[in-house]
Amino acid sequence: MNSQTEEIKINLIINNKSFSATLENNETRRELVNMFPLELNMDDLNSNEKYNYLDSNLTTNIRFELVN
Repeated sequence: MNSQTEEIKINLIINNKSFSATLENNETRRELVNMFPLELNMDDLNSNEKYNYLDSNLTTNIRFELVN
């Protein structure tokens, strides 16, 4: 397996239900995984979204590609 392109799978437990997620190999993922195990209390937004502010910011690297 090429560690440069390797994705990892994680399990999220929300209200005692398990969900799987796949994380791509990038700096943001490495920073997030270094916080594991992680337990978050989520705040509600408009009764249909949940959010949480982490104690530290994660790296972002937004790349846009223009397509004509």
